[in-house]
Amino acid sequence: MTTLNQTGLEELLFRRSKMIRQAITVIQTLTVILAAHWATAQPSPVAASTNLAVSNEDVTVFMRSFQKDPAASFKISTNPKRVPLLLAATQREPAGPWVHFLQGFCFGSEHATAWRLPSSERSEVYSQAIEYLTAARSTVAKAFAAEPQNRGLKDNLGTLDAGLALAYVESGTRAKEVLTIAEALLASNTVTNWNYGNLTYDMHSLLGRIALREGDVAGAKRQLAASGKTPGSPQLDSFGPDFVLARELLQRGEQAVVIEHLDNVALFWANPDNRSSLTKEHQKKIAAWKETIRAGRNPDDHQWQAARVPSVDSTPVDETALRNARRQACVKQLNQIVAAKQTWALDKAKEEGATPTLADLTSYLEGGKPRNCPDGGSYVIGKISENPRCSVPGHELPKRPN
Repeated sequence: MTTLNQTGLEELLFRRSKMIRQAITVIQTLTVILAAHWATAQPSPVAASTNLAVSNEDVTVFMRSFQKDPAASFKISTNPKRVPLLLAATQREPAGPWVHFLQGFCFGSEHATAWRLPSSERSEVYSQAIEYLTAARSTVAKAFAAEPQNRGLKDNLGTLDAGLALAYVESGTRAKEVLTIAEALLASNTVTNWNYGNLTYDMHSLLGRIALREGDVAGAKRQLAASGKTPGSPQLDSFGPDFVLARELLQRGEQAVVIEHLDNVALFWANPDNRSSLTKEHQKKIAAWKETIRAGRNPDDHQWQAARVPSVDSTPVDETALRNARRQACVKQLNQIVAAKQTWALDKAKEEGATPTLADLTSYLEGGKPRNCPDGGSYVIGKISENPRCSVPGHELPKRPN
């Protein structure tokens, strides 16, 4: 029989953990998208199961089932004791996948249906979620304090913090804690993480909702713009983001900034470069939403009602994915330069052959200048009739038709 040495075993466990975390992130997104169906098909809160007693044997059987049954995670939703079982499993293996199951299959499913409940019942759902997420966080934080180099513990702690931030926002409580969590997660977020794009969108969205709660509409608009600067992710590219902050801004009469946000989202969710079979469907959906907004109405699709449940995963992306993410981020900047040039030409009545300087475009670009190319390239603005260019090979817009 072949045996694994310690290094081989650790690598095997790391890969297994990585696959589980990626699957859970996808499941969380699907939970939000399919919530309209679940709201009628599923019982409402699972919070009543929080205090059900479980024995040591119950926990052992529960944890062992994942070794034998590849579909065991999908059965969590129907287990009435899922919360206490997952809390107990987290105590035994604080760096394991149990935190993601707790957040995805417990909090995620509750959150996805809570928007249909009366406000009093929604408050109860989020209060219970905060209780068990806090309990899990206490367990993981204690383990992380003893082993601060453990990436699994660090990611689990970040995931619980992100979940708590969303629960606080939805419950209308602890705004300062949300600010602290979101800003800390953004500060530690790097483009080398495969979850980078998700966290960028989700945390800026939460910060924008807090700004709105405090009456800072301008701040909320800045956060919406910052969320739209995400380069995308496997989940965002496939399922799209949520538009809860956008909806709340529409309720304040901010149609223009929301339409601009949809244009930014289209760069990753409805971009033909992604070669997705759903690209045209996403383009039609965005166009329909923009038409609805211009008509003075608010879209009522579920993506505009329920926020995504965030998670943290610092697993590095492969080099190809990283290069593509950087290229897409640069192309996004080039598109923004195109828009700025066209607006400048209209405002100043310039011909197609005119060449604006970067100073000419200052008032048309957020922050007064384009963001830096992620690969350190430099930009050539070019004539109105020309696409702007980046010095990095492959960072380019499609050629204009003659």
